[in-house]
Amino acid sequence: MMFQGKIDRVFEYFRGKHEKKEETLEEMPLEKGDFLAMVISALIVIVPAALAALAALGVIGYLFFFH
Repeated sequence: MMFQGKIDRVFEYFRGKHEKKEETLEEMPLEKGDFLAMVISALIVIVPAALAALAALGVIGYLFFFH
């Protein structure tokens, strides 16, 4: 290819940058309230989406069977 050398250099640069980021994440321990905060934020995101999906299924079922 015409620009294969440049493409390879960019991939190597980002691969090295990604490895450095992984090393720093492995070294960083969780703080005291981090796990609880992650659980609460997951519930804030997942529960409304699940309720919306169940409501949509309920409305479809109602329209299909009772209307």
